[in-house]
Amino acid sequence: IPMKKTKMLSGLLAVVLVFGLALAGCGSKVQGEPGDAVLGCMESFKAMDFDAMANYVSKTEEIQTLKDEFSSEDLDIVKMVLKRATFEVVSTDKASDGKTAEVTLKITNVDMNEAMTVAQENLMAWAIEEAAKPAAEQPTEDEIMAKTMEMLDAAISAEDAKTLSSEVTVPTAVEENKWIVTDLPDDVLNALAGGMEL
Repeated sequence: IPMKKTKMLSGLLAVVLVFGLALAGCGSKVQGEPGDAVLGCMESFKAMDFDAMANYVSKTEEIQTLKDEFSSEDLDIVKMVLKRATFEVVSTDKASDGKTAEVTLKITNVDMNEAMTVAQENLMAWAIEEAAKPAAEQPTEDEIMAKTMEMLDAAISAEDAKTLSSEVTVPTAVEENKWIVTDLPDDVLNALAGGMEL
C-alpha cells in the first residue's frame, strides 16, 4: 500500500507541475487589468477547464495538446488538490511605460502535506482491517487506489483541514494589446499545491 501511495503522489506532483508550466504565457483576450489575467488563469487552472484556458492563452494548440495527453484520472487528481484553493489580488505594480506589471497574488489552499499525512494514517488503519480478512476478500490494486483517493479527498474536504496562505509575485506584460502572464515561479506552483515543493 505505501508503494501504491508513493506512485499516486509522484503522479500527482508531476501533473500539477506540468499544468503549472503550461499556464506560463497565458493571458486575457479582452482588455483589462494585469490582475484580471492572473485571476483568469488561476481559476481556469483550478477547474482544469481547457476551453476556458483557451480564452487566456496566445497558443491555444498547446492547451489542446495537454487536453489530449492527460487522462480524466489525472485531471481529477489535480482538481481534487485545487478544489479549495482561493485567489486574491493584493496589489499591482505597473511599470512606468505601462507595458509590464508585477501582480501580488494571495493563494490559499489546504495544507497538502498535512492532508496526505491524515490520509496515510487512515489508509494504514483501513489496510490493517483488510489484512485480517480471508485472502479471497483482500482488496485489489484498483480498490486500494480508489480507497487512497477517497481518503485523500476526505482529508482535503474536512472542515477543520489546515490551510496555508502565501503571497506570491506573478509577472505580467502586454502583448498584442492584452495582458499575459509571462512566468509562474516555483513559489506560485508550490502555493497552488498547498505547500508541496515541486
